Amino acid sequence: MSTPPVVKPGTPLTAVDVEVFLAGVLVDATAITYEIRDPGGAVANDEDGIAVSGYAGRKVGTGRYDAGAVVLPQTAAAGTYTITWTITRPSQPAITRAKTFVVETGQVEDAAKDGTSRRDIPDTANINTLRSLMKDVNPDETRWAFFNSELQDYVEKAITVHTAGARTEASATPDDIAMSMFLAQCSGYEALASNSSRRFRWQDGNESVDKSMQANQLIALCKALMDKYDKIRKQRADELQAGTTPTDPARDLAVFIPRRARRLR
Repeated sequence: MSTPPVVKPGTPLTAVDVEVFLAGVLVDATAITYEIRDPGGAVANDEDGIAVSGYAGRKVGTGRYDAGAVVLPQTAAAGTYTITWTITRPSQPAITRAKTFVVETGQVEDAAKDGTSRRDIPDTANINTLRSLMKDVNPDETRWAFFNSELQDYVEKAITVHTAGARTEASATPDDIAMSMFLAQCSGYEALASNSSRRFRWQDGNESVDKSMQANQLIALCKALMDKYDKIRKQRADELQAGTTPTDPARDLAVFIPRRARRLR
């Protein structure tokens, strides 16, 4: 009988894994999910307070999956936890497989932690908003993915691009800021895609994602943001052409004509 893996709170559960066999051969599951229960038998929560139930297994090889998308909070109780995998193999009914792992408490140091505060310039409302949107809010500011100055640069450049240089952060409207946050977030995800050593996590719906996500997944998240941004810009361009642009001062994007609208004319 194999020894249960030992993990620490605050780290991805990459050591908690499972293999899927069919006729003695490793095969990819048609579907695979898992639930984790703590030593008291209750469904465990991840570090974002989300119950770990119905999470999709993370594929790490042919027929091999782990629970690396989950990070238990630093306050997680020590003891033996149970993970129950629900596995559907090709053309086979679903099966369940329960395994145990041990949580040992204690401070965990990460090799990527350099002890440097990321608050290199003072906080601003826009910096805090962008940091919150990207879930880069670890209580320990030395573990933030981004320096304040980096986020400030993303915000300023996003406003310049969004307004075609017509406004700066100081003169931007609330609507400008809200729209520019799509672009600023995308800049951050592109930076993460090219530098996987950053300490960073974000939340997408009910899925908690850690820094081990592949670059193409980060780019896909960026694309989703850009799709939302482009949809709103197209709606604004259509409103301009139809002469129905809202007059609310907070939505005065129409003082300049978006490039897309110019192409349509």
